[in-house]
Amino acid sequence: MKLCAVCATSLMCLTGFAQAQGQQVSESNFQLLIDTLAVQAEPRKRLTMFGVPTAGVAASGRIFGSASMVSPRGGVDGAGLDFDTAFGFGIGSETESVGVQVTANVTGTNPFGDAGYFGLKFGRRLVDGPNPTSAALSISKLAPWGSIGNNTDASVTLVVTHLNSFSLGDTEYPVMVTSGYGNQTLGGEPGAFLGFGVGLTSNFGMSLSGNVEQINAGVGLSIPGMDGLSISTGFNDITDSNDQRQFSLSVSYSFASPFGGRQ
Repeated sequence: MKLCAVCATSLMCLTGFAQAQGQQVSESNFQLLIDTLAVQAEPRKRLTMFGVPTAGVAASGRIFGSASMVSPRGGVDGAGLDFDTAFGFGIGSETESVGVQVTANVTGTNPFGDAGYFGLKFGRRLVDGPNPTSAALSISKLAPWGSIGNNTDASVTLVVTHLNSFSLGDTEYPVMVTSGYGNQTLGGEPGAFLGFGVGLTSNFGMSLSGNVEQINAGVGLSIPGMDGLSISTGFNDITDSNDQRQFSLSVSYSFASPFGGRQ
């Protein structure tokens, strides 16, 4: 197995939490999309992760925004669409000390901003070099407002992500493995999760993830010439084992702060 050289770039997961029935769309989709933006490897193929979080944090000075749609709402047939948005930024450095990502999740869109909460994520590079390993602690559903309710329990997740690569013929493909444990992973109950992602081209990657209750599958896309823009789509509970299969589509954009930050 050839080793992949890692290039530090813009951005990665979450206020981040494993996909679980009953969790807000914002936790399970657009932060995962943000994760994807941060994981880049040589050869420059697009890594992605769908359905579970990764251990990356937004680079210092990086600002991001994203929007997500799932159907049906809560995985219940006939419940209609669900839309959410998120905005955030990164400070610190996961390689030099601790990287911190701050996120505002807006779950109320009618009217916009009538419900939501905040999230914090702390990330640290554990192993450097051509096959890095990172860990992160995410705390979400902080200071909720609107219909989220003041009695909402915080979500806490610990996640570890490792990057490597494999070769087929003369072509090398970067891979990502992420695993962790959260207090609301299984429909609001504690549980573990695992995910695998592979970069197939510079603009396309695939991933498979899950926990003991469901399997998720999705793809990540980028558009040539549109740096910072990322698209993710796929199905949560793709086998419909919980009768809560959902289609998901997310779009995210990140950029360096005009006041300074990593490009």
